[in-house]
Amino acid sequence: MILVMCGLPGAGKSYWASRLHSSAISRKGGETRFDDDVRHVDFDAVEAGLLREGSGKDNSNRIDTWHSARVMALEQAQDILLEEVAERHRVVVVLDDNMYYASMRREAYQLAARYGVGYGCLHVATPLDVALVQNKSRPAGRSVTEEVIRRMHTKLQVPDPNTRSWEANTVAIGNITTLETQDNEAETLRKIWTVIERGYKTPATIVEVSSAEEEVAKEEARQRTRGSLLHATELMLRKIIGTAMQLVAAGDGLFNVKPSSFGPRFSAAKAAVMREVGKGNAQSFTQDWILQQADAKNILVGKLFIAMREKGREEETAALLELERQTLAKLVNM
Repeated sequence: MILVMCGLPGAGKSYWASRLHSSAISRKGGETRFDDDVRHVDFDAVEAGLLREGSGKDNSNRIDTWHSARVMALEQAQDILLEEVAERHRVVVVLDDNMYYASMRREAYQLAARYGVGYGCLHVATPLDVALVQNKSRPAGRSVTEEVIRRMHTKLQVPDPNTRSWEANTVAIGNITTLETQDNEAETLRKIWTVIERGYKTPATIVEVSSAEEEVAKEEARQRTRGSLLHATELMLRKIIGTAMQLVAAGDGLFNVKPSSFGPRFSAAKAAVMREVGKGNAQSFTQDWILQQADAKNILVGKLFIAMREKGREEETAALLELERQTLAKLVNM
């Protein structure tokens, strides 16, 4: 069966995944057997592996790496489910990710349904302030910025069996710091195993999504795409502006302007481009970004310098065109 973890970064999801694995062994008297075999699919670990391999060295590629990691993690889960079905033994596939959109969890539910296995959800309902504190104590490479956690908190769609019947097999647990005694932890683990046992008894079935739910899912997908696009756009614009400023500083008077005076103007031009992308007016950019980031970079450079020239003096036009040419040339090799 599939057990989905849901909660903010720093909530304690990986802690409970580890405790679940340990309790599975203790339930079997310390013996390793196939029944109640807990497999941990850590989405963060998959992404970290891709980054180590070099696919995400450039920050502007982090969005692609994140998407690739999700695909790979779900493929890992699928391989384990194939083993469960073929060997006819009990396996709990723990999908350890934030799963903050209902559509993310529904994808896992549909995967369980395709293989005729159970589905359950563990919502680690840690308060925002506690998650922020716990995030700071996470190992290097696993912590995220406060901005990311706060943004995810505003977007989190709490599992709700009342509006999404396929989320009926869900349990919400509190923060690990509130578990003052071993008995409290044992009781929490008992609740988790109850969800698992219920999942074994009642396999997931293909969900017929209502038109309203389908429209919500589409909007969620649009919001994720827009958020990823805006983030990637901002990262790339920072890189373009940094490159241009270096060229201005090393231009030996070619651009006839103090580098410091270009800073505010680039910021204003960047804001104008971000507004255009945010409003969905940059359709050509969106398509090129998906197809090839190099093309998107060229488009962004063009849009940035168009905004610069619109606010600049006529006598600066030639210098700005030359700066645009040099910036593009330098970015080709970066």
